[in-house]
Parts: sequence; structure tokens; C-alpha cells
Amino acid sequence: MRGPEPSESEPAGLNISRLLAETVVHTTDGRVTHPKVELHVAADEGDIASTSGDIVGRYTERDASSSQQMMTSIKSWIQECSRHYDCSRTFSGCEKLDPAGSPLPSRCIHVSRSDNGSLELTLQITRGKISRYITLSHRWTSETEKISTTKANIADRLRGVGFDNLPPLFTDVFTLAANLDIPYVWIDSLCIIQKDADDWAIEAVKMGDYYQRSVFTVACPGATSTVGLFNKTHPERSSTSLIRIPYRNSSGEQRGFFYLFQTEQNVEQRYEITVAQSELLTRGWIFQEWILSRRVVCYTSTGLFLLCQSKSPRTQIGELVEPELQLPGGYTTNKPQANKYSLKSSLIDHSLSLSKYEDVKKGPGDHTHADWEHLVEAYSGLHLTCPSKDRLVAMSGIADEFARALRERYRLQRKPKHLWQSLLKNPPNQERNSTDGWNAEGEDDSDTAHIRTYVAGLWLSSIRRGLLWEQAGTGTHVRIPTIPTWSWASISTRVRWDRPSDETWKRPMGNTVCDFELDEVLNCTIDEYRSGIIGAHPSTSTASSPLDVLPGDPQSGGASSKTPARFPILRLRAKLQPVVLGEHFPSEQERQVAAHVASRSSLSGIENWRMVASPLDRCQIAGWASVEHPELQVPDKKSEPGPAGQETQFPQPVLYALRISTVHGVFGGIPLGYLSIFHHVYDVLFVRPVRSTMNGYERVGVGRVFGKEMERGFQDAVRREVRLV
Repeated sequence: MRGPEPSESEPAGLNISRLLAETVVHTTDGRVTHPKVELHVAADEGDIASTSGDIVGRYTERDASSSQQMMTSIKSWIQECSRHYDCSRTFSGCEKLDPAGSPLPSRCIHVSRSDNGSLELTLQITRGKISRYITLSHRWTSETEKISTTKANIADRLRGVGFDNLPPLFTDVFTLAANLDIPYVWIDSLCIIQKDADDWAIEAVKMGDYYQRSVFTVACPGATSTVGLFNKTHPERSSTSLIRIPYRNSSGEQRGFFYLFQTEQNVEQRYEITVAQSELLTRGWIFQEWILSRRVVCYTSTGLFLLCQSKSPRTQIGELVEPELQLPGGYTTNKPQANKYSLKSSLIDHSLSLSKYEDVKKGPGDHTHADWEHLVEAYSGLHLTCPSKDRLVAMSGIADEFARALRERYRLQRKPKHLWQSLLKNPPNQERNSTDGWNAEGEDDSDTAHIRTYVAGLWLSSIRRGLLWEQAGTGTHVRIPTIPTWSWASISTRVRWDRPSDETWKRPMGNTVCDFELDEVLNCTIDEYRSGIIGAHPSTSTASSPLDVLPGDPQSGGASSKTPARFPILRLRAKLQPVVLGEHFPSEQERQVAAHVASRSSLSGIENWRMVASPLDRCQIAGWASVEHPELQVPDKKSEPGPAGQETQFPQPVLYALRISTVHGVFGGIPLGYLSIFHHVYDVLFVRPVRSTMNGYERVGVGRVFGKEMERGFQDAVRREVRLV
């Protein structure tokens, strides 16, 4: 197993850190087995086996110390990483980062040493300055609240006073910065004025950018109020003695020795236990910090892990964390495959990067919105202490980068390919696309608002696809009343989008056509919505976020405590028809039949489906519904006995199916009574009226409907104004 690629200044040897050996075992009953053993390969520092570049592994106690050797290793890694394409650019790939310095956050802790070597800390207003700084990714505790910066102590901290009794984690981060000659540190609890709504509103949406532009982010998943970074870890004890083997150079001459030893856990197991499965990575705010940080220095109980956006994580001695070991002779490890879109896996293979799929200089691609779905699916299942305030804000930094990527790709798509096109006064609008429900007429080259507009977690450039999210988990979940029901962020559970997979049905022969038009986004406050006072005129910007900020717009300011958050309402022109919502499908076989008839791409999540019928024929199944609204969950029949011990009959509520799109050319028409083997399937939102808004409807679920009754119903329906709240 080769280590990281050597830099230009390092010898280009074999670069070996691990050895996978296949053994042959003859058992007493005559069987022959071939177990494989992973061995670590190490050489002494300064030995010819090491200086030649052949053996890069080391035998150390793997202590997470602040030693000079450790600092040299981190500096070398930063220098190497800064040359990686993905690590030297922002997440969108639209801007190159300067390793010599970046714009500093509004406030930073300045770190220096006194004449006697002790640390001197001062909170400084650094907005507008250029320098190097590091950030800290950590989980807040009750102790964090006690040492936070507030209006009461900020004046003292600006004078360098009031940094007593900091937790070991904080003091170790300051020590790390001083040892690496990095003058500034940004920690949210110390650099944002806590319990100040105005300062929070301004700084919260900038946090993603702060992490992205730092030299690296420090993380310590096992940190507590008494444990920091530099704690002596347990030595990596070998289960067998060290084996010393003669080292021979390319000429066959023996020039020293190297060593083999076996460990109780390999590097993948250590990473999985101490990092990937850590409680830290279950927190919603941490997701943005790790995804946007170009580099993460992660201290664990088994040693140091160095992560970046381009390469696999590595240890301080050069061991690479490989998602799956590729063995010679076609062998592969029996390591179970995890969901490759989960946060834990993304931190191993770093697949979630816009520039990973395409270089914006090479032109636009088709992956951008799929990337957003993957990110939302991973993020939506994480925990937030205050979801009503943070559910969307904790993703605002990633949304900002997506807005920049969308704007750049739209600009490249609109760029004339031929000279004669550039001479036309009004070149044709090649990006006019009604299939996504947004009319782009009237847009010019300088106005890309309809492409990059971000509304409550969705993008208007892919609004049709975005509205078709569904809950991934089972059970009843809490609705977040400050977020509109059509947004995935309104429900406190993990969500997903249906997408093709290798294990499911064929895709339909025909195309998917959008069946609604998005007229505008009406912005009102949550109080105006609840009281039924909706503004007659939309605001000049159709964007919305919990902090009233348009991602990707550098001129946007934060909302203040006097400017309440906006509650966006989608005003559509769409077709509705009544449907009857039934109970869950009685068997797995019937669910799979419904999936096949509806051309479902993936069978994941179908255990949540409920039957849908037309009011004109309640005995005939006409579709499926994934219902997330807590008021419409089917009660547990065992706990709801009816009169005389009879089961209570669950009422079948009448809802409305709002047609989002039509999927043409789906197999299975003849069993549904058609003369053709093909039929139409309709992507729908299930909605019900609300009293607070004229023509207002709230979303209660998503699904697909089919059959002659549904087809006739939509043909006879007239497009009407629908306000999704």
C-alpha cells in the first residue's frame, strides 16, 4: 500500500507504508485456506530505507503532541495540499484561494507569545484585513456558554483581558496556531457576540466562508471540558514482535534494515471508530464546516488524521485511509459498503465537491443539482439544537457556493460560440426552459436571478425536481412552523429524492414534462402569514432564507432583530384534483407492483407508502403517497381499539393531488385498461387547503398517481392559482 505521493523535494522511492500478505494454511482435515494479513512497514527516521523514499511508514506511539516533529509534518502537509486543484479553490471552483493569506472574519483572536513564551490572546476587529488564520470545529457544551464573548465582556477581550479559564481544547488550538506561526484563530463562541440577535444575523451566514478560507480547520471528536488536543494516546501496540528485515537498494546491496509489525486495528478501523462514527459528525452545524473547509486537522485518541478535499485522509506518518483496499489478483476486502452519499462516507472519499465533477472553465455539466440533493440528503438527518432557527442557516454557506457555481455555469452557457452570434443585438435565449416550471423570458446576460435564486432550501432553476422530496425515515416527525411546508427543511427527518439505481425498474421510454408554472415567490413574515395578512406585491428579490439573505449576492446584508425572517409562498398555476388517501399497502408484493406501475426508479422508502384512490372509484388503487404531515399519520391499530374490541376504522381523508409533471411512455398500460402497453404517470404533491391564505394549500406528502380516472381528472381540470405555503 503506497503512501501519499511525494512532493518535488522528496525522494521518489517505492513509497510503501503497508503490506498485504496472502498466507497459505493447510488444516488437519486436508483443507487449504488463504487468509490475508495486513502488516505495517516502517523504517527509522534518517535510515537509508527512509531517506531513499522507499519506506515512508514509521513506528511511533502516535501521540497527538505539539512536538516540533509533529508541527513539521503538518506544515509539510499544508504545503503539499495547497498545490491540489480542489484544495486551492473554493467549493464552487469559481475562485482560487491564496495560501499566503485570505480576508479575515469580522473578528479574530490574535495569538502571540510573550518574552517568557506564554501565550498572549487578544480579540481584534479584523474585517478588511488579509492574513492567515485557522478555525475550530467543535460541539458546544454548557461550559462553552460560560466562556463565550458577550456584550458584557467584549470590551475587556478587545484589550486582551478575560481569556482566563478557557477549556483545554481552546488553549491547545491557540498553542497549535502559535507553533505553526499562524497569527489568528477564529472560534465562533469567542468571535461572535453571543445573545446578540443583530450580530448573530450578520455573522451566521458568513460562517461557511470563514471555514472555507482558513488555512485549515481543527477538530477533536473526543474533546471534553477536561480533554484537549495534546493528550498522550495509547501506543499502537503490535500483536506480534517487530520483524527486522534487511533493506537492499536497487543494486541489491544491503544498506540497513526496515521493520514489519501487525496492529490490532488497521488505519481504516481507527478512522471509522474515532472520526466517521464520532458523535461530533452527527451535528448539523458540523456538516457545513467539514464540507467547506479545504483542510481538516483531526486529533483523535489514536493519533492525528489529516484530511483535504483532494486526497484520502492520512495519518501523521503517511498511512492513507482507503475506502476499500484493492488487492492483487482480483481480491477485494469483505468491508461492507456504506451509503456513499452519507456524511460519514463523504468524509472518506470526498465525493461531494462541485469541482470534482467538472471544471467550470471547461463548461457546464449536469451534476450540479444532483450534488445539491446528495448534500441535503446527508445533512437533513443530522441533529440541531434549535432547528426552527438553524435548519436552513447551517446550510447557507454551501448554498452560497452553489449560487456562485450556478451563476458561472449559466454565464458560460450563454457565452456566444460563434462570432456571428456575438454580433446579434438580441441573441436567442438558449437557457429558456419551461420544463422546470420557471419562465425565463425577459432575462438578459447580466441577470441570472432565476437561475441562482435559492428559496427555503430549493433552487428555482430546478424547482420541479426540488419539490419532489420525500421523507426517508419512518414514524411521526415534528414540523417546523417557521419554514413553508413545501420545503424539505420543514420536517425534522432525513429526506431523499428518487433517482435511478442498478437494482430497480427500467426508466420510461418517454420524457418527463413539467405541468405547472411558477409565477412568483411571495415573501411575507411568519406573523403576516399566520394572521392572514399577505402582501399584495412581492418583494423585488424572490430569494428567501431564514436570515433574509440572498446566497451568492455580496451586497446582501444580514437581517437584524428588527427585520423579521421572510416566509416565502410559491404562487403557481397548476391543476388539482381530489384524491382519497388510504392506509399503508398491506404487503411488500403490492408495494412493488405499485412501484413498477408508477415507474419508480428506486425501491428505497416504499415501506412508507400509502394507497391512493380516486373519489369516483375508491376500490381501485390509483397511486401511492409518502405522507410526512404528522396530523395524517395512520394510528397504531393495536393501541386504538374500537367499540366491543373492534379495531377503529381509520378515516380516509380527501386531499388534492397537485400535478407537478407527467412521465410519458411508462410500461404497464394494458393491466390498467389501456389499449397500449404504455401509459402516463403523474408526479404529484398531496396538498390540503389552509384558511390563512386565499387559494392557499399546504403540502402533506408526495407521490405518483396513474390510471384512467386520474388521467381524465387532470384532462378535465383547469389550471388555477395555487399558493403553496
